[in-house]
Amino acid sequence: MSNVTIELLTEELPGSHREEIEIQIAGRSANPLLDGPDPNTFLPDVWEHLIADYAIQSVLDVGAGAGWSTKWFANKGIYTLGIEISQDALDHNHCSSNVVLHDYAQGPFVPACCFDLAWCAAFVQQVEEESIPNLMASFQSCKYVCLTFVQPGQPGYHHVNCQPTDFWVKKMNAFGFDHDPRETLHLRSTASDKAQWGRRGLTFFIRRSEIK
Repeated sequence: MSNVTIELLTEELPGSHREEIEIQIAGRSANPLLDGPDPNTFLPDVWEHLIADYAIQSVLDVGAGAGWSTKWFANKGIYTLGIEISQDALDHNHCSSNVVLHDYAQGPFVPACCFDLAWCAAFVQQVEEESIPNLMASFQSCKYVCLTFVQPGQPGYHHVNCQPTDFWVKKMNAFGFDHDPRETLHLRSTASDKAQWGRRGLTFFIRRSEIK
C-alpha cells in the first residue's frame, strides 16, 4: 500500500489513532501470516482433542486465511473446506485446492454438504452485524462449532464487531446452536502458557438437532 493511500486513510485521525491504523496497514501489507500460522489461533492440541472426542471426519474452516489450519486438518485425512474473504490470502494459500473465496457481506455461503465441525478462528469480529445471518448459514451445515474471538476493545485489522462471550452465545442460540459451557471451560484452560488470547475466546457449540 502506498504512502499516498495511507495519508488518505489517516489524514483526519488524531495522532494515536493515526499511528495505530498505520501500523495495522503496514502489517496488512506485509502479510506476515502468509509465511507462518498465527500462534494465537493455530491450536493443534485443541484440534486433536475435538477430533478424538467428537469423532470429527470433516471440517469447515471459516475464515481460513492462508490455509494453515485447513492444511493441518487435510493432512490428518479429514475432509476440509476453507472459506476465505481475502483474494490475497487465497493467492498465497497453503491449501488452495481446499479453499474458496467468499465475502459474507455479499450474502450467505451454504456448503453443498454437511460437516462435523466448523472451526472459526478470530474471524467473527470481522463480520458486520448485518452480515451475521450470512455467516450463520455456513455454521448451520455443521454439527459442532468451535470459534474463538477477540475481546471488546482489542485492536486488530477490521475489528468491526468485537463482542463478549454472552453476545456470541445468544447469537448462536438464535440460529439453532446450544452453548456447551463444560467444553468451553475445558478448551479455555488448555496450555494457558501458549496462545493466551486465542484460547481465552474459545467457545464450543452443538447444533440443537444433534442433542439427544
